Amino acid sequence: MRFPTFVRKINGFFAVVSGTLIATMALFAFIEVVLRNVFSAPTIWTTNVSQYMLLWALMLGSAFTFETKGHVSVDFIRVSFARRFGVKYARFVAIPCYCFCLVYIGVLFWKTYDLFSQAMVLERLTLGMIQIPVAYLYGGILVGCVLMAITVIFILLDLFSGSNEFASEEEI
Repeated sequence: MRFPTFVRKINGFFAVVSGTLIATMALFAFIEVVLRNVFSAPTIWTTNVSQYMLLWALMLGSAFTFETKGHVSVDFIRVSFARRFGVKYARFVAIPCYCFCLVYIGVLFWKTYDLFSQAMVLERLTLGMIQIPVAYLYGGILVGCVLMAITVIFILLDLFSGSNEFASEEEI
């Protein structure tokens, strides 16, 4: 794959951030179990904070997942096409699929930006026990969409240049 180095570094950095957030959520869950079951003193904040962290972790890690072909996908059509006509022609199936991903990411960004703008103007807070501005949560989605869009654009450029890396899997 001919990803620019800066895209790989940015995606790698946010993958580490995402993993750190997930590890922190696991620590919070452990603390909650101990406090609730051993000391009979549950916390009121771990669930909400973990939910907020999960949103950020998912969105920040998604671009890296695109780059490493780690997203769950329905490969039936693409794999069947590649086996029947060859890996070289699987690109004709992969290109529209990644174009659809790009459109979906664009719509997600657009609608989230609308919600983000409203949340900023109206100063909305989350409904949980720990109230933070909703705009912080929408910000995670916006950052994730930008990272995913950049990654998918480079995947499409790679496919248009003739590479079959994102058009096929090793098992074909």
